[in-house]
Amino acid sequence: MGDVMSELAGIEKLGHKIGAIGYLSKGVLTREQLTEQAVLMALIPRLRPELYEP
Repeated sequence: MGDVMSELAGIEKLGHKIGAIGYLSKGVLTREQLTEQAVLMALIPRLRPELYEP
């Protein structure tokens, strides 16, 4: 994906710089922030299991 995004963005080695999410969000969101949010969202069913019971 890195090569494809580098080509689309016109930025060499985009993955070593701002990454795809940084490019797509115009720097508003970093890779680290996206990962943190994804992990927190994945934990929601474990933190609030009563919301997911049949």
